[in-house]
Amino acid sequence: MRIWRWLLVACVVVVGAVASLWLLWPGQEKVLAWVNPSAGRYLEGAPLEVRAPQGTYEVRFEVDGRTVGVSDQRDPEGRFILCWHPEGALGGEHRFAAVAIRADGWEIGYDAARAEVVPRPGGHIPRFSHVYLIVFENRNLHDIIGNPKLPYLNSLAAHYGLAVNYYAVAHPSEPNYLALWSGSTQGVHNDLDYTFQAPHLGDELEASGRTWRVFAENVRVRDPRTGAPVCGRAPFYHDPDDEPGLYVRSHEPAISFADVSGDRSSCLQHITDFRSFDPSAASFELIVPNMCNDMHSCSEMHGDAWLRGWLPSHILNTPTWQRTNSVIFITWDEGTTPAHGGGQVPLIVISHRTPAGYESCRLYDHYALLRTIEQSWRLPCLGESCRARGLAEFFR
Repeated sequence: MRIWRWLLVACVVVVGAVASLWLLWPGQEKVLAWVNPSAGRYLEGAPLEVRAPQGTYEVRFEVDGRTVGVSDQRDPEGRFILCWHPEGALGGEHRFAAVAIRADGWEIGYDAARAEVVPRPGGHIPRFSHVYLIVFENRNLHDIIGNPKLPYLNSLAAHYGLAVNYYAVAHPSEPNYLALWSGSTQGVHNDLDYTFQAPHLGDELEASGRTWRVFAENVRVRDPRTGAPVCGRAPFYHDPDDEPGLYVRSHEPAISFADVSGDRSSCLQHITDFRSFDPSAASFELIVPNMCNDMHSCSEMHGDAWLRGWLPSHILNTPTWQRTNSVIFITWDEGTTPAHGGGQVPLIVISHRTPAGYESCRLYDHYALLRTIEQSWRLPCLGESCRARGLAEFFR
């Protein structure tokens, strides 16, 4: 009886091994499908992308028979993405291969393709007419990109530019907003109220003769009961309809600097709510959705629907956008992992000078975004942005 059991076990092992070899044998049905490279071309610097079958735990990517990396990051469409940076110029035709691997180590799928490596042209950061920065909350790259429940955000990423190797710099939310605004987290490790005596982007814009505005949804810069200015106080009074507190001070970085919060005229001039939004109001406009529309307290689907209803009518379909050389940056304050300080988050770049469907694997973070704005307008760099590389490749 024991012999038969051993024979049965041996048969199961052999059948499993044969099935795995059949999947991997050249000429058999492919269970992976390349997204990039595609049509015999690979754009240098773009991510390697492949769709893998259910049950895949990770995908091993190979170029010319050499493993260049392994990805266990699967998006909702079943795509595994690897940001790969070849050493030196690649050029010519190469063989790209991908192997799907289960959690137990079995290789369950394989595909290979030959592709011509096309050098990526260099870019140049233009002198923008207007810069619009929209910041959402607390989502990782793969929560957003490739999610079929978020058609609008993914359509923007597909039609414009997407940085897939972009990171927040800290946790929780507030230090990331401060980094985008001042080039420093200012030593903050929480979401409390602060007032800093430090330079920030608003100072540099004014010194260069440019203007800036913060449009924070549901913010009140006047006491709704008396009409008196309340900019010097923290936190702001909430909108009477703002229940249970849709505006959060820690998501609006300018108010944390003394030359704004301590100067009522400056505060009233620069910070207002959405009802007075004007795409031509300032050179730089920071757009801060409320706690529901920014995905903090509501779903990704709600945020996607809000943006679809707001962005075209307020910016994209306006003469200001259509007649000027402007840019929209859409990003998230932080992810949910500690990677590079704040987690991997999407950055979508929208401009008339961004190639359609452009994806970058270069490593960027919030300081790189700030550096891009500074380089466009020839502003001095702030803090950590001085060490960052701007997003020049997104513009032609």
